[in-house]
Amino acid sequence: MESFRPRIIFSAAITLDGKLATRTGDSKLSSNKDKIRVYALRSKVDAILIGKILLKLMIHFYPYIILRKNPIRIILDSTATINTNSRILKTCSKIPTIIVVSKKAQKKTYIN
Repeated sequence: MESFRPRIIFSAAITLDGKLATRTGDSKLSSNKDKIRVYALRSKVDAILIGKILLKLMIHFYPYIILRKNPIRIILDSTATINTNSRILKTCSKIPTIIVVSKKAQKKTYIN
């Protein structure tokens, strides 16, 4: 019997000191060619994992990223502080979304 293991693709554009963008949110760490490559990868996966900070950047700079299929969205938000009015939460009934929080998140901020 063959066992199936998840295949993981890690793609990141970060500075040597681990930054994703400047304080103003400006990010010119990847080229347009690389962005096209990343979008092509995203169209082939079952799920995409991002952190809350990247989510904020994506909403600000790329609000209408459209993929042919909608992979499961997995968002790391240790403090459960994603804006409840955000488009990502408003569309979670159409696109499966998992929000991962830590024990330090207060129960009253959990999203149902």
